Amino acid sequence: MVAACWQHAWLRSIWYSQLGALVVRAATKPQNSSVTATTVRPQRSFRTPR
Repeated sequence: MVAACWQHAWLRSIWYSQLGALVVRAATKPQNSSVTATTVRPQRSFRTPR
């Protein structure tokens, strides 16, 4: 029974880690896109006067 509990906990930890990774990706995708949009704009404005 101990081995079965360890296997169950191991599978549960893997499932939670995958779920957490998906949540983090979904949460960071809009933030990354907005950050890149805001960082690209000032670079373009600085490049245009040169």
